[in-house]
Amino acid sequence: MRYVLVAISALVLFFPVFWLFSYFVGVNWGAGIAAFFMYIWYPFMALKFISRNEKSNIDSMSQALSNGELVVDEYEVKNAIEFEECEDEGMFYLLDVGDNRTLCLNGQYLYEPVENGIFPSSKLKLFWNKRFRITYGIECDGSKILIKRKLPPLNENQIDSGVIPKDRDLLEQNIEDVVKNIEKNA
Repeated sequence: MRYVLVAISALVLFFPVFWLFSYFVGVNWGAGIAAFFMYIWYPFMALKFISRNEKSNIDSMSQALSNGELVVDEYEVKNAIEFEECEDEGMFYLLDVGDNRTLCLNGQYLYEPVENGIFPSSKLKLFWNKRFRITYGIECDGSKILIKRKLPPLNENQIDSGVIPKDRDLLEQNIEDVVKNIEKNA
């Protein structure tokens, strides 16, 4: 829509600019100057101004790095349990990271590494923004590990119960205890 508005406003503003410049430099030069300003310079500046005001509040990964907001967490994974995907929420995994700790990863950023056959991996690097708490992605540095179990999708009772860990939650529980807690609320 903004492209249409910029084009229409450039067309409408051409005539006043033409009349202004033709008064001082003549009709031929006035038309050339008006065409340059209204069909090249004005659309460029208008779109640049509009895009500057529409920037997302969420920084890119490189901006987060330069601002000191990029966090890289590294994990060694022993086992993995996958929940089947429900609707459009993204993939959901519980990972045993040793010392009776369980890491929860869920989101659409997991699609690519799973499709490439490299996730779940024995060594992971997780990249996220500490200010906005969003996950940028994952890097799989180790060898692929087999999924221990594949569980059915989470149902509404489980989701409403509040026992489902969020993305990047590191629970001080054994992976089996986390699964039992989730299944208990089915």
